[in-house]
Formats: sequence, structure tokens, C-alpha cells
Amino acid sequence: MAEFWYGDSPLLEVRKHNFYYPACRGRCEPILRHMLQGMNVEDNPLDLVGEEVESNKTSLEIVFEDEFIMAVNKPNEMLSTPGRHQEYSVYTIIKESYPSATGPLLVHRLDMSTSG
Repeated sequence: MAEFWYGDSPLLEVRKHNFYYPACRGRCEPILRHMLQGMNVEDNPLDLVGEEVESNKTSLEIVFEDEFIMAVNKPNEMLSTPGRHQEYSVYTIIKESYPSATGPLLVHRLDMSTSG
């Protein structure tokens, strides 16, 4: 199942005219799971991406690091912070890599898109 976007992008979302987007997880996924029960359908590609990233468990490319701040180049499709369906993220990697770090651990992406 997918959403086909036609027209201008809404103010709070990035959508492109004539592009397909996966069905939303919050409202659509529970209904779709019920509607598709017993049918032979392909796995959700978003779930597979999360599994691929988690199975690779790649190290992060550190662009800059000193005693106060770190900048990394996150791999495409990796979350910055843990999500509802995917725990593995930049945040969890840094937390595992620096277990004795003190103070707040903040993760923020600098780009508008969700990749790279």
C-alpha cells in the first residue's frame, strides 16, 4: 500500500508531485494490517531498511570531534534518534561508544531530508 501525492506539498510536510510514499504507520498501518490479514503480500520495505541498517551495525564516520561536540555523517536511512519501530540509531551508537560520558546527549540532523 502506498500514498500517491498529487499537487503542492503541505506546509508541514515535504511531498513531491507525482511521487509515491509509504502508508503512514500511526493511523494506516493498524487498519491495513487488519484489511490485509491472510493475504500474501510483500514485506513493508521500511521494515526491511531498518533490519538492514541494524544488521550491518556500521560505525559512524566522524567528521569532527573534540571534548564537547561531535559531528558525524550518518548512513542513508539510519535514524538520528530511536524510533517506534527501529531502536538502532545515531543516538544509540554514540551512547554505546561513550558509556561514561556525562551531561546531556543531544542528537540533531543538520539537513532537511532524512538521509545522509
